[in-house]
Amino acid sequence: MKYFDKMNELETQVIRLQDLRGLYNVIINGILNGSSHDDALAAICYIEGSLDDISDEMTKSYYELFEEMRADENNDGKKKAKK
Repeated sequence: MKYFDKMNELETQVIRLQDLRGLYNVIINGILNGSSHDDALAAICYIEGSLDDISDEMTKSYYELFEEMRADENNDGKKKAKK
């Protein structure tokens, strides 16, 4: 499980994204059922900020994992070349 930590970070962001989808549905139902404009706007701003954060975290984790895997592949190639 060499890459477990990075995969766990990605999984956490996927779970957050799924939670936001549920929140989005609640907000839409609230808007359709007469929630105040201010409440709806605050909820939408929260979702927007959360999506930005999730995007940043997923991108960071993905590229860190990718670089670790590339470094391992390069190291494995060098080891094979020495044999």
